[in-house]
Amino acid sequence: MQEVQQRNYILRMLREQLEILEDQSSMLEGNLNGINVSLDTLKGLKENPEKKEQEVIVPLGPNAYTKAFLKDPNKILLYVKNDIVMEKSLGDAIESLEEMASNNEEVQEKLKKRTQEINQQIRQISSGNRRPNIPKNE
Repeated sequence: MQEVQQRNYILRMLREQLEILEDQSSMLEGNLNGINVSLDTLKGLKENPEKKEQEVIVPLGPNAYTKAFLKDPNKILLYVKNDIVMEKSLGDAIESLEEMASNNEEVQEKLKKRTQEINQQIRQISSGNRRPNIPKNE
């Protein structure tokens, strides 16, 4: 009886970990999508430098936008972290965003690997294997 309770407890904990990892993965996916949109936009600006005063749509909040003209498309304000924004050249901003995307993808791969490990553990426990292979956290 105690073994069944212990198995159920371990399964519940693993499923909770799995849910947390899936939530983190979703957040990272959304973040990566935003980075890619920014990269596409900045690369478009870099490819068309002759359009100095391009009209753009600027978000004023989640549901409000206004039209504006780019005064200097070579100066980009880039969110770094913790509400810190830095002014960078267009080329440097692109490089920074590409690095952010790469880091994001690395973390996603680690999350994917850990998710697979947890799913394997759940399968082992559910199939009656008393001692799943539980790797140590890296």
